[in-house]
Amino acid sequence: EQIEQNNLKKFKDKKSDYVLGVGDKIYIDFIDITEFNNFYTIGPTGEIYLPEAGPFYADGLSIKGLHEKLIVTYKNILIEPKFNIQIAGYRPINVFTTGELRRPGKYTISGINDQSYEFSKRSQSKDSTKLPQINNFELLNKSINFPTLFDAIRASGGITLYSDLSNIEVIRKKST
Repeated sequence: EQIEQNNLKKFKDKKSDYVLGVGDKIYIDFIDITEFNNFYTIGPTGEIYLPEAGPFYADGLSIKGLHEKLIVTYKNILIEPKFNIQIAGYRPINVFTTGELRRPGKYTISGINDQSYEFSKRSQSKDSTKLPQINNFELLNKSINFPTLFDAIRASGGITLYSDLSNIEVIRKKST
């Protein structure tokens, strides 16, 4: 059980390092202000539109960075602003693969969220008798799979006989 808890902590830490970008869908839970709770998609300009605050630049931020900026933004609007933020859908990412792969090149890999529609229906339902009550963040955590290195290798047709998997290099933007 201790190993399982450590793996979950590592997974949550990795998700908090994720760099938000155009096309990502996030769910912001405004604690004690359910009217503001909603899905927000980062638009082509890198902004989300927030209630009472208007356009808010989120492109390039980590979840932690977004949380900190939201507190600063809402400090003049709300008394003691508190939020829970969860990624609800990952944007497609562009990857460039090179080396000992069957088809190296540029590929677009989609983020998968099998149950975002179900989550949306549950969170917006007015009739609690039709849908079972469930912790929205628990459902999101179970349903999201972000693109991985394995997905990039698979998109490239797989490895060749001459591939050295111990010599893979990943280059990406760092979060702020």
